[in-house]
Amino acid sequence: MAFTSFKSLSTSVLTLTLLAGSAHATLFSFASDDDSSQFTFRGTAASGSSFGVVNGRDPQGTPVTLKIDDNNGANPTVTLNVNFRANFTATFVNSVGLAGAQTFLYSVTGSFSFVDSASGAALLTGTIGGGNQPGALTILGTSTTWGSSGSLFSSDTAYNFAGAVTWTAAAGLATAISGAGQNPLNYGVPVAGGSSNTPDDFSFTLTNLNTGGGPVPINSTSRLPTAAWASEGSFSGSAVNGIPTPGALSLIGLAGLIALGRRRR
Repeated sequence: MAFTSFKSLSTSVLTLTLLAGSAHATLFSFASDDDSSQFTFRGTAASGSSFGVVNGRDPQGTPVTLKIDDNNGANPTVTLNVNFRANFTATFVNSVGLAGAQTFLYSVTGSFSFVDSASGAALLTGTIGGGNQPGALTILGTSTTWGSSGSLFSSDTAYNFAGAVTWTAAAGLATAISGAGQNPLNYGVPVAGGSSNTPDDFSFTLTNLNTGGGPVPINSTSRLPTAAWASEGSFSGSAVNGIPTPGALSLIGLAGLIALGRRRR
């Protein structure tokens, strides 16, 4: 009887999992300087204890080339021309000496989106800082200036899969992938849209950090920028379990309830 129950349980869970669809790791990326006339990021001088980081190019202007890949699988990389938006807030945390230089660490919260060039609707959004688990901005510099490069990044695994990074896909992203001649499900992108679960990550590399007239000055005490600045940037991110639909997550949850119910009998 125990064997029969276990077999029935396994069949039920497997059936529901198959109905939910198999997970596909999804990779997103774009290269720096798609638009050679504008910077990728612009930042503000500090106001109080923080400063802002936003998109440098006009979000309705020249698009970036967003690439979507199935984790180096058999399917070809999908290339979409989309606009880019970013809205981050950064706060100084600490600095560490490094062979005569300083490495500055700032906590970062906010979001960034890839939007349809025609409608302006967000197709894919990355959100960081959920659950009081911020991303990080690191920049190498001196006690009075930033150097010319840095990184802005976050990872669920850094917080033990706690949802520090969340990817949200609108139905329009699947439509765009279909328009490129590919099945969005092969890239972990649901037709109806949805949000990712762990583990997820992303990273922007910042280069040519500048004020238009030289290095970015920072306050020697607060370590915050004292002038507006800009930088080039490239991007890569991943959703290891893809972006399941809410229905798929419900089916998986139902499978868990079935398992629990059988175990209690």
